[in-house]
Amino acid sequence: MSHSLPENRISSHPFRPQGYTLAEVLVTVLVLGILTAIAAPTIKFGTNPLKDTTHRIASNIKLLRSKAMAQTSAYRIRSFLGADGKVALTVERSDLCSNTTGWNADASFAAEDLQFDREVQINRVKVNDVGTAIDNWNICYTSRGLADKKLELTLENNASPIGFQSITVLRGGSVDVK
Repeated sequence: MSHSLPENRISSHPFRPQGYTLAEVLVTVLVLGILTAIAAPTIKFGTNPLKDTTHRIASNIKLLRSKAMAQTSAYRIRSFLGADGKVALTVERSDLCSNTTGWNADASFAAEDLQFDREVQINRVKVNDVGTAIDNWNICYTSRGLADKKLELTLENNASPIGFQSITVLRGGSVDVK
């Protein structure tokens, strides 16, 4: 005669608790709190408009170069005086950098990514080491990723006494931020 357990009984223990104990929850909360306390001071996104704008514009110039090579087209970024009287940027595409007409705006570049933060503006522009108007310059990348000229942009933050940063685009296509 064999004795078997009833079918509704899963284990040999009469009571099996479900869920987490208070100690487990407290240890988890404590570990998360320590990790947050360590990580929080290192997160500084959006606290420096000059640095944020400089890196955003530089990133778009790098993206411009990548698109020129990927699409085997010429891409340029150019400045103009916007309706609000401030310098604005736009990205355009054509067959060759030497084209004087046939440039079309590239909608894949978001307009807000090409805008300057409120306190930031272009202070100085040099094209091939010669000063140029801040609202009338452009730089074009060929389908091989080469820039048609050297460009130096100096951005300033009116609200900061040491608020200058520069973006340099070399003819080889590289972009440097200082």
